[in-house]
Amino acid sequence: MSNRDQKSVPCSDSSATNVENSCADQRQNTPVQETSFQIDRTNLQDVARQRFRDLLKDTWPGSDKETARRAAKALNVHEKTVLNWLACTHSAPFEIVFAIGCFTGVYRVMDVMTRGQGRLQVLNLFAKGVRRVLGK
Repeated sequence: MSNRDQKSVPCSDSSATNVENSCADQRQNTPVQETSFQIDRTNLQDVARQRFRDLLKDTWPGSDKETARRAAKALNVHEKTVLNWLACTHSAPFEIVFAIGCFTGVYRVMDVMTRGQGRLQVLNLFAKGVRRVLGK
């Protein structure tokens, strides 16, 4: 199918504008927690590429060449592209990460991405000065 034959799909989700208020009473009595940090982009890139490599290997187990062959076919990209992702020399676009999330399931993706670590532990891998600030 060529680009002009493809139909445009609106990106907005009407449910995204709806505010969740089913627990409004509970939220009023809970202190607001805020996390303060500054991202180290080099470390973030390294961690993201390594975790994406792990996700590829988890989704399509096998040797790098076998993983590249199977992933390239499923993701409609060149095998060399997948080999670059596996070597951690290139970053995958979010659309590819999203597609793998749909193949694998969000919970499995998060298991692989976090390696069982908590949110703050993962943030400490690529952020400086991570601290929790309790607000009003």
